[in-house]
Amino acid sequence: MGMILFSQPVVVNFFGIDPKLGPVFGYLAASTLLLVEVLWLVREKRKSESSELQKKIIEYTEGSPMWQYFVAIPILVAFTLIMYLVIAPLVQPFIIDTFFSWYPQEYNFQAIIHDPSVLSNFKTYAGAQLLAIVNFILPATTLTIVEEFYFRGYLLPRMEEHVKGYAPLLNVILFSVYHFFSPWENLIRILALLPVVYLVWYKRDIRYLLITHLLANAVGGIYVLFMAF
Repeated sequence: MGMILFSQPVVVNFFGIDPKLGPVFGYLAASTLLLVEVLWLVREKRKSESSELQKKIIEYTEGSPMWQYFVAIPILVAFTLIMYLVIAPLVQPFIIDTFFSWYPQEYNFQAIIHDPSVLSNFKTYAGAQLLAIVNFILPATTLTIVEEFYFRGYLLPRMEEHVKGYAPLLNVILFSVYHFFSPWENLIRILALLPVVYLVWYKRDIRYLLITHLLANAVGGIYVLFMAF
């Protein structure tokens, strides 16, 4: 809802953004609302400090041998990029046409960003440089950390208390569905994340997914920066 609201011409014109890039601006503006998660975690931390339980807010922080990061993370990043850059373009058009034809594609910011006619002229659109910088600072870096701390550091351990070994699967499904602005990506997102989330759960180490997520998003963020400048 926030993405659609912030995408309206009256809003993007006020900020000097080309209306063609309105959905991109709307997505970035709405993404800032995720920072509320951080404030909520801070509030919970203060409550826990006055509680007898004194529970940790962020869990799954057990470290792993350094060599395991160097072996696992490049494989996980490569797998993630293959799923999104190779597999997704093959199956998502069918998913969109079959199940999500009702979705107003003028608000599909991903389709706009990947449109060859837009990409080739991206730097000529008003506000493209600003959007590229904000995209790198927020979704590609800051919000990635927020998401992982919440979904894997906070939520996953607590889900395990109730559903045991099904926690990673249910956690990935919840994480995917929360990306309500791109429901056609749910299948690819779930398949791409399941291996690394199970690894985080098994190793009790959030670093695997935190670093993988950051690196994979950074690739997209750097690419958009390159096209904007």
